[in-house]
Amino acid sequence: MSSVSSPTDMVVLQLVAKTLHVASSRLTPSTSFKELGITSFQELELFTAVESRFGVELDLTQFLGFVEIGELLASVRSALREQDLAEAGEPQEKGLAEAGER
Repeated sequence: MSSVSSPTDMVVLQLVAKTLHVASSRLTPSTSFKELGITSFQELELFTAVESRFGVELDLTQFLGFVEIGELLASVRSALREQDLAEAGEPQEKGLAEAGER
C-alpha cells in the first residue's frame, strides 16, 4: 500500500497528523508510528479519536501493535465494512424476529 485513495483514509491521516502534531503531507501508509515518535498517551488519544470519528470499535491490543499507518488504515476500513454488514443485516434479523412473534 503506497498511496491513500479513499476519503476514509484521508480522515484517518488527518487524525494521525492532528494527534501527533505533524504535517499530514509527511504521512503515507508505510510511515511508521515509531518514526513519528508516538507516545503511549498519543496512541490512546488516537485510538479514541478514530473510534469516535467513525463510530466503530477497534481492538486496543491490535491497535497498539500497529507498526505502520497502513495497518491502521486497513483496520478502520475493515471495521467499517463489518459495521455496514451488521447494519445491513439488522432489518432482516428484525423482520425474522417479528415474524416469529406472530
